[in-house]
Amino acid sequence: MENKKLHFASFVILRGIVGIGEASYAVVAPTFLADMFGGKTRSRVLMFFYFAIPVGSGLGYVIGSYVASIAKAGRTDCLDCWQWGIRATPLFGVATIIALIFGVDEPVRGQADQEEESGRINGQTESNNLNNRVNSSTPANEDIITVSTPFKNKLSNIYQDLVYLLENQTFIWSTIAYTAVVFSTGTLTWWAPAAIEEAIAWHHNITNASAVTDTEHVALTFGGITCAGGIIGVAAWKRGISCFSGYSNQRADPLVSAIGSFLATPLLFLAIIVPHRRGIASAVQILISHAFGDASGPWIVGAISDSVRGEDKTPEAHFHSLVIAFYLPNVLLFLSGVGFLLAAYTLPKDLKLAEDWRTNRRGTDGSAQLTGVTQTADTGHLPLDDGNLSPSDRLNQYQNEAFDP
Repeated sequence: MENKKLHFASFVILRGIVGIGEASYAVVAPTFLADMFGGKTRSRVLMFFYFAIPVGSGLGYVIGSYVASIAKAGRTDCLDCWQWGIRATPLFGVATIIALIFGVDEPVRGQADQEEESGRINGQTESNNLNNRVNSSTPANEDIITVSTPFKNKLSNIYQDLVYLLENQTFIWSTIAYTAVVFSTGTLTWWAPAAIEEAIAWHHNITNASAVTDTEHVALTFGGITCAGGIIGVAAWKRGISCFSGYSNQRADPLVSAIGSFLATPLLFLAIIVPHRRGIASAVQILISHAFGDASGPWIVGAISDSVRGEDKTPEAHFHSLVIAFYLPNVLLFLSGVGFLLAAYTLPKDLKLAEDWRTNRRGTDGSAQLTGVTQTADTGHLPLDDGNLSPSDRLNQYQNEAFDP
């Protein structure tokens, strides 16, 4: 008995370590991609990133059950050999780590946003003869970029970041809605295969679902459905481009989420959260969604099922009680759509606030200018004594420093 307790404690600790890795990539990866891409490209890239989650989950069911069945056929020291199913995935993790270390370069914080702004600034600046100086008293060899105070001098602490997020209504509603989605999906991921096995046992007049022999087929079917759902979702989105090509709506992201209740959530808050706060925004949303979603959801649904079933231990009772318990995630899934609709309502205002924030950080006129004017009390400057850089390169050099946290 003590040996089993030790094994369980070790399993929980190792699972917690896996959770640390999962939380780290889940926070960093979306903000990483947001720093690399902007505009419509950012939405598409993030869509495919999150599209990989259901596909990967489905493949995990398939591969895990297949590896466990192979181990079960070749070993006699384990009952169903499920441990071997989860021993296969670390190999993929090691390969991914190697690929990330040697194949991916870290982008500048807010790179995509500053490139978009830089394009607008450069176009405006080059159209106005850059060789003409605003203040002729400034020496020709003393070029100065006059802009607002660099971002790194304005970075706030975690408390201020959390206050900022609490004031962002779109982020609040999308987080609540996404938590409801995670509750539903996490609960179904945990209990749906069990419900299927109970239904099989009931259909074949088996007194205990643990005696069902074709559990690998259940995992394969459930994993295939999960993969198919992700693929069909992406295909439907591509078709949607042609169906709604004549319609443009600023609220498109939360409206699509309200319909599909999943895809546009990460796209949404990366558009309404300023670059240096996207990391903590991802962390807060992931913490809340997992704590109140797929961490507590399976336990709550299981408790409801046990309460409904009572003392009846038959597969039929197990199946029917689980079906009744599934009403809870269904209701929450509907409420997630309501949350996304509310996020759609508040989105334009929060988008404007985020854009105003970026504009004010570059100057009150909405652009950073290459001038020779004297530095004012509320602006910063970056002397450029190289002499070989073009105005555009000088501006990019400053922005790279300004966006570096």
